[in-house]
Amino acid sequence: MNLYRGRLLHKDGRPHFQGAGFSLDLEGLHFNLQEGEVEVGIRPEDIGISQGRAMAIQSRVEMISNVGSEKYIHASLGQESLTIRSPKEAAIQPGQIIPLTIDPERVHVFYEGRRI
Repeated sequence: MNLYRGRLLHKDGRPHFQGAGFSLDLEGLHFNLQEGEVEVGIRPEDIGISQGRAMAIQSRVEMISNVGSEKYIHASLGQESLTIRSPKEAAIQPGQIIPLTIDPERVHVFYEGRRI
């Protein structure tokens, strides 16, 4: 699981996670938590490679691990590392900037070590 420390913020009435050089809109998640320090976890299989959607998060591919029926893409997200699972047919190359989509409902939010 990709784990990131950062801050939970509320913008326009919606929760956002602010990490090191990136932010995630967590619209759709409902929890009673004030702004402050949290961790988020995102499983590699819950990250999609977008087809040019304007709202996608941009990530730079660092390395690719071919493991048979799938690929693990090792990339950077802001100042953090990110691992993405993709089909082996994905035409991705190191150095490429790829747009990613992350379903907020698949993001795990942790406060003081406990999932909320």
